[in-house]
Amino acid sequence: MIMSRNRETLWIALGLVMMIVLVYGQTIYFDFIHFDEEQYVTRNPHVLSGLTWEGVRWAFTSLEAGFWHPLTWLSLMLDHELYGMHAGGYHGTNVLLHLGNTLLLFWALMRMTGAPWRSGMVAALFALHPLHVESVAWIAQRKDVLSTFFWILTLLCYVRYVEQPGRQRYLPVMVVFILGLMSKPMLVTLPFILLLLDYWPLGRLRIESVMVTGVAKRFDKRPLLFLLKEKAPFFFMAFLFSALTFHAEQQAGALPSITELSFPVRAANAIISYTLYIYKMFWPTALAVFYPHPGMWPLLQVVFSGLLLVLVTSLALLRWRSAPYLAAGWFWYLGALLPVSGLVQVGSHGMADRYTYVPLIGLFIICTWGAGDTFTAWKGIKRRLMVGLAAGIIITACTVLTWQQLQYWRNSITLFSHAIGVTRDNYLAHNNLGAVFMTMGYPEAAEPHFRTALTVLPTYAVANNNLGNIMLGKERYDEAIEYFQKALQSNPAYNVVYRNLGDAYLRKGDCEKAISVYKKALTYDNRNAEIYNNMGATLVCRGELEKAQRQFETALRIKPDFAFAADNLRKVQSKLTKEKLR
Repeated sequence: MIMSRNRETLWIALGLVMMIVLVYGQTIYFDFIHFDEEQYVTRNPHVLSGLTWEGVRWAFTSLEAGFWHPLTWLSLMLDHELYGMHAGGYHGTNVLLHLGNTLLLFWALMRMTGAPWRSGMVAALFALHPLHVESVAWIAQRKDVLSTFFWILTLLCYVRYVEQPGRQRYLPVMVVFILGLMSKPMLVTLPFILLLLDYWPLGRLRIESVMVTGVAKRFDKRPLLFLLKEKAPFFFMAFLFSALTFHAEQQAGALPSITELSFPVRAANAIISYTLYIYKMFWPTALAVFYPHPGMWPLLQVVFSGLLLVLVTSLALLRWRSAPYLAAGWFWYLGALLPVSGLVQVGSHGMADRYTYVPLIGLFIICTWGAGDTFTAWKGIKRRLMVGLAAGIIITACTVLTWQQLQYWRNSITLFSHAIGVTRDNYLAHNNLGAVFMTMGYPEAAEPHFRTALTVLPTYAVANNNLGNIMLGKERYDEAIEYFQKALQSNPAYNVVYRNLGDAYLRKGDCEKAISVYKKALTYDNRNAEIYNNMGATLVCRGELEKAQRQFETALRIKPDFAFAADNLRKVQSKLTKEKLR
């Protein structure tokens, strides 16, 4: 019997490996994406320096990108050491982490339930569902797959502790949990999930007359108060990291004010999002890298979605004795999704496919165990045939849809073009597609996309800045200045725009305003060599050669290989030498 179970486990694991490699292996040929990957890899000087002591120090002290996630930074630095600027290597690491997450999930569920085939089905859905493509195919979402690795490893360590409680087994659970938080603070809800697992499938919660099905081993039952005290250190760490993340998001300017999105608007969007994710789980079409926040949803839709959530919650509570997996899976979904539900709005999106990476595990458990119970009444070959046929159809459908969804992630043009095609008024997709055309040297193709983005959202600072750069290239300086000023009105801390505005004034010949703007730019970014170089060029125009020399020297101290600054410094030094010889 044991040999048979081991053989089943091995075949299921091999099947999971083959499916992920066959479907996701193509990502090693994909490009970097023009969306956050500049900040995470392609233009991040710390990541591009590889693993250095200075880089490690920065990783543990930086709140860049609105998170404190040093392990994510270190993993990207290691990738640069291994692959340089070959995007396929970074994609390959994401796929390996996704593969590890899938196998760990299979192992953890099997350890807890003793049901290899059901555990394997949940793992297969996790591995191949189209909603999870974003987390795996997007290099900037390294934090998703890395933190989930530690999330599921925490579950395994916890099961090991439950099997034989003691400090020596408790400590690894806490250590792995903290490592996960250092990858992405999504793990703040994990203590709550551990309590759910105590209820089902571990059966540790002392409640009379609870039927716990599919449990591999019986464990000592404990009162709820004991289990809460047991998780107290986890809740404390979750609180600390939540506070740190809130501070980091504020520093990054990623938290809209209450005047931009009021609490009723956020609550309505959260309710709708909960139901939309369920809909997309069953019908995963029209998936996009960015869903613009819709503002206030129609009241009827909000009420309908709220009633649906209440109905399922009531059903889960009513069946808590006879079908405990229903309550465990449902509250896993509700709890794991809560930090990214939109109640605390981060960014300008309404929802995101990547947010389902962990929460959908709860719904997969409900569907798999529920289907298993449905087929229980059938016996023998008929039952095995129907179960196998149903599982095969579902896995095949997920494989096909995931393969199709992956095609859009090949490069930025396919990704943003698809997003524009399946969403409405997607200002970010238009802007980013325009930025890609700009990078490729096609400003004529880029300009209509920037203008479309501003038609949808006139205050969009990024698009105003990009359109200003196009006007600057056309030597239409007054129009460029107007767009740059609009960008700063929307986002006064958008430091890149100050440099661009200073350049526009400089080319127009207004040196006084150029210097004033460059000084303002340096208050936001005093380590920017380009600003010092441009400031020096402005001072040359004013005839202040010695001051200009100091600006060029500062630029070269910051960026020793800055050819323009070096050339400007040589010219200024030559002029100063000639003046002294007169």
